[in-house]
Amino acid sequence: MKKLFILVIALAAVLGACKTNEANYRAAYEKAKERRTETGDSLTTSQLRSSLLPKDVVIGSDTLPVMTFPVSVYSDKNDKNNVPVGELKKYLIVVGQFRQIFNAGSMARRIADNGLEGAFVVYNRQKDYFVIAASTDNPDEVAGLLNGVRSDRSLSLRSPYPYVLRPAQFVR
Repeated sequence: MKKLFILVIALAAVLGACKTNEANYRAAYEKAKERRTETGDSLTTSQLRSSLLPKDVVIGSDTLPVMTFPVSVYSDKNDKNNVPVGELKKYLIVVGQFRQIFNAGSMARRIADNGLEGAFVVYNRQKDYFVIAASTDNPDEVAGLLNGVRSDRSLSLRSPYPYVLRPAQFVR
């Protein structure tokens, strides 16, 4: 009986010592505070966010916001709404990104109806759909296309759009 009593007291002491208390919470808070950056994110989250934004790259004689990743042109022959199909070129001007093809196709059609006939949709491996307003193979034309899209009043774009997308399959 004494052994059982001692065992119960020892177990209660061990369990009581493992309780969370204010000191534990304070230590965890201080550790998280050290890892936080000026934006409020952890360093890892901050690096991830910055990797998803365009970087300034010199193309021709201009420094432009550019992203590079592999893409393919979207075409669906069964699509009743007829999303325009363009040709994949070395420089694409991106004006929107969507998770659903319906939304990307709608934006591409609206852009084409407003006078930018070169609008079409591309997608990446994660099935993100990107609306392309213009494209070219000539590096000297890229800045002009980008500025033309920026100045188009029919488009209301938020940062980081528009930017230049270089399909990874063309970058060497």
